[in-house]
Amino acid sequence: MRRLAPLILFLAGCFDPNLHRETYQDGKMARNFGAYQRGIVPAFLPDDARNITTANNEATKEVWVRCELPGDTLGSVTSAVPHVAMEAALARMQPPPEFLGQWYSKPPDAASSGFIYREGSREWHGVIEGRLCFVYCLPK
Repeated sequence: MRRLAPLILFLAGCFDPNLHRETYQDGKMARNFGAYQRGIVPAFLPDDARNITTANNEATKEVWVRCELPGDTLGSVTSAVPHVAMEAALARMQPPPEFLGQWYSKPPDAASSGFIYREGSREWHGVIEGRLCFVYCLPK
């Protein structure tokens, strides 16, 4: 038991109790569980967006979102967000928690597009890379 105490203390120090992960099969499921209403999934993501994974920090109010945009969903999202230079889209974006998995390529490839979407007091900075969407938000 004595040997476990340092390990337990180390692991407790690595875990941020304010950081939460939520995963949804699609946008419809996220909507049904209140993720849009709670502000951890942006309004521009339609019900057909797939494999939505979010990380939200309750202390800082930061939110990271990663999802897939199959079929017509890519066109729907692309037309719903204002496109900006990639430098502007990435200017405030912070690295996601490791558990969120793959993030956009660094630097994003030439076919990628950057955007900034404003929704109330939230400003979502994002990258669309292929059929993947990566979004970061830190409320103003």
